[in-house]
Amino acid sequence: MKRNSTFWALMISGFGLVTSLRGQDIYFQEGNKSSETWAKTLTQAYQPELVMDGKQILQFQQKLEEFLIRENKIQKANMTPEDKMALLSELARQQRAEMSNILTKPQLRKYRKVRNEIQPIAVVVDTLNH
Repeated sequence: MKRNSTFWALMISGFGLVTSLRGQDIYFQEGNKSSETWAKTLTQAYQPELVMDGKQILQFQQKLEEFLIRENKIQKANMTPEDKMALLSELARQQRAEMSNILTKPQLRKYRKVRNEIQPIAVVVDTLNH
């Protein structure tokens, strides 16, 4: 079944509203040690490329953790792989936009270049339930 653009616009807007309201406080989200560990690992992978200072590293890691939690929720959601991919792509766009509040312009340009290598968008398919 093909969904129309109005449906997608409403879905992405609703998702964006919910995540922006809940996503501002990382402790309000249902984080876990795994997302924190993964955020640290990704931050370490980005660091040689972005050369962030101490304050940026902490902010960057916290922002990554927020987005990893959101990504995990999408991955676990009961929807088609195509729908998940659309939401994950929108989430990646939001992440790039929010990183502009943490990184300098040169760092942001570099981040946009290396993001797909370090943190590619992928849909996890549960073959046991499909």
